[in-house]
Amino acid sequence: MKVYLHTLFAQQAKKYPQHIALKFGDEEMTYETLEEKSNQFANGLVHHGVKPGDKIALHIERSFPMIIAILGCLKSGATYVPISTKAPDKRFHFLMEDLGNPLLICGNIENEKFRKYAHVQDFKQMLYADASRPEVPLQDESVAVILYTSGSTGNPKGVLLSHEALVNRLVWDRHAYKHSSTDVVLQHASYDFDFSILEIFMALASGGKLILARPDFHYDSFYLIQLIQKEHITKMGMGPSLLKAYIHFPAFEECTSLKQVFLGGETLHYNLQTTFHKKSSAELINIYGPTEASISITNWSCKRDDKSHIVPIGYPIADMNIYILDEEQNLVPDGEIGEICASGEGVALGYLNRPELTQSRFLTDPFIQGKTVRMYRTGDLGRKLPSGAYEFLGRMDTQVKIRGLRIELEEIEYNLNLHDDIKASVVMKIEFEGVDKLVAYVLPVSGKVIQVDAVKNALAKNLPEYMVPGIFMLMESFQLTPNGKIDRKALPYPDKLRILSNRVYAPAENKEQERLIHLWEKVLKMKPIGVHDVFRDIGGDSLALLEIHHLMKDELGITLPIASITNTITIKKLDNLIQSDTLKKETTGHVKLQRDGTKTPIVYVLPIYGTINSFDYMLDNLHHEHPLIVTVPFELSAYPATTNIERFAEMYVQSILEKFTYDRFIIGGFSVSGLVALEMAAILKSKGKSIEQLFLVDTIHPKLLHPGNALKKFRLYVAEFLTGDAHSQKAITGIAVDYIRRALSSWLRLFASEPFQGNKEHSSKAHSKNEKELIYAKMLDDARGYRTAPFPGKTILISALDVENPTSLVQSNMSQRYWKKYI
Repeated sequence: MKVYLHTLFAQQAKKYPQHIALKFGDEEMTYETLEEKSNQFANGLVHHGVKPGDKIALHIERSFPMIIAILGCLKSGATYVPISTKAPDKRFHFLMEDLGNPLLICGNIENEKFRKYAHVQDFKQMLYADASRPEVPLQDESVAVILYTSGSTGNPKGVLLSHEALVNRLVWDRHAYKHSSTDVVLQHASYDFDFSILEIFMALASGGKLILARPDFHYDSFYLIQLIQKEHITKMGMGPSLLKAYIHFPAFEECTSLKQVFLGGETLHYNLQTTFHKKSSAELINIYGPTEASISITNWSCKRDDKSHIVPIGYPIADMNIYILDEEQNLVPDGEIGEICASGEGVALGYLNRPELTQSRFLTDPFIQGKTVRMYRTGDLGRKLPSGAYEFLGRMDTQVKIRGLRIELEEIEYNLNLHDDIKASVVMKIEFEGVDKLVAYVLPVSGKVIQVDAVKNALAKNLPEYMVPGIFMLMESFQLTPNGKIDRKALPYPDKLRILSNRVYAPAENKEQERLIHLWEKVLKMKPIGVHDVFRDIGGDSLALLEIHHLMKDELGITLPIASITNTITIKKLDNLIQSDTLKKETTGHVKLQRDGTKTPIVYVLPIYGTINSFDYMLDNLHHEHPLIVTVPFELSAYPATTNIERFAEMYVQSILEKFTYDRFIIGGFSVSGLVALEMAAILKSKGKSIEQLFLVDTIHPKLLHPGNALKKFRLYVAEFLTGDAHSQKAITGIAVDYIRRALSSWLRLFASEPFQGNKEHSSKAHSKNEKELIYAKMLDDARGYRTAPFPGKTILISALDVENPTSLVQSNMSQRYWKKYI
């Protein structure tokens, strides 16, 4: 039986029907369900009149529907064409026209740009009732997918990839890297790039689990690392630039589940390879290949003891042939530089609607006799090493890769030259100490002044974000070569960014701005940077933003939601944000306004060990119009070290009434601080303030802290141990051992310390670890004596419960029983 791209999945669905195929957030889908849903989608297409070979445009965010739609298109015999939901309108309309205005399937049919198209359907409308697999005829070279890449003529070009070419690549990959049903694979590449196909079928063609990263995760420094740890990812791929942005986070070293990491899309440097091997035990695999050759054509397993300082692209894969040719398509001697050309089953069928370009790039392999085999001219330079492996040495033309994404510089130049104020332009890729940047050299029309922001905004309407240059150079003239072309080698290194940004250099106004400027200069590899310079005008992009967010936390102790930094485009504005909207290490005041708004203010009492991160999730997920007031964490404050619940509450209430004029509040607290929130609510209510809601997060009732209840808890544990299963007994034994360990530790610390002085004044901004632990222990003693009284208002108790831990259930039930009378 002929194997097609979708049958690689169907085979696994039959073999592992109850295995989890997909996971997105907390939702999961089995192979059996994914098989049924994709069959329903395929039948919906067929019922809609779709025939084998028809093109289906997909406009869907990363989600279950995205995967269902891809498989459903393939099962119907159609060709799927992924279009990024972030594509500018002009690019979207060009693709639809180039495709002949095909049936468009979208996740949000309400988008206005769809109104001009007659053949538009919502994804949900295409799920047909019949869940049986449709039987449709396919040819050996049926096109599975059309992927659009950057084009040198000013418009993108569609690459035709056949089932045969992709199956050849994926089956080889499954065998070579031993992908199996136990693998957990991360899918984070945009589905309009070829690497997404490898990610998807690395899992679904092997019976493994595919974890879908949320859309727009790039602006969250830690999301990807946390996802790898949470889902125990075993295999993933990325570009070297993205790896470089994450690898220096200490948490990256804790991604111990990783077995294989595939890097591709741009040059892998030796230093990054060495750093990776220091940080991870996973196998690092360097892959190379253009979209026109089905994802990749060579691979190289990076060696941990490598001293050569060269990272090859490796050896040919999947029955592919690699040649290094000169300008007349003759083989060059081993070791000499030439154009990398590839032939074999993995080569694409050509370009959509581009017969001349197809003819010039896709040739017949002259080195294979007896049959016709396609050969693709990559336009890349390379050479064959003595080991037989190949080395990549750059491009022959103006095509480059930034962050792993392929870009034709001529396409950017074409769009720049459409601007009325620009007479001519040249776009180059330059390197700032290992970081690739796009630089636009522009020559203004005589008498015109180029406004960089206006030019960038115009480009953003036609090009994806990654193709908009971050750096602009204003030129008085271009130096020409003897044959009349612009001499790219004579273009100046971008050291005149101040002129191009149209901003006068302004020095730092305070120490905080000086420290921020130092971070920007460190990350962007340029100086001097002034307080009014716009981040994106001086080369800032999403990867630089991640690194700045990380360094602000590590070097300055400042943690902000990364979205707020994204919207803050100058040093001056960033400093204002820090001064006005975030907790700072200050010595006055016990509460801080974290965010303003028009709805009921929320007062949140942080725990004694609270840090800025303690309320990040709350800040990001609560309605943005709720003002958020938080207590200054004990370790960042310099007030007297009281441990009395009532005193804490009085102190916070006094600070609130001094700083704010609100008449109503929502109040909550975490752990023991929930008791402080309870007392604050009572005090504020007694002063005529309205308390709309009180919420206690994992706050233990004071009676449970009383020594007299120890025997009752002990009896409950013994009963659970005697009647429970082995899992329960193991859990309770662990609790007992932990109690003993903590008791001994506390006793030793108290024995070695001076007697606690409750009225001790702390003048420093941070308290030592021992002081904090002693204060926390004293606070627990005071909490035991705190007397609760029914609160006349709406109260919510929030408990985190580990359902697999019976001791957690026992403690939670006890806490709820005590609070029931109160709440």
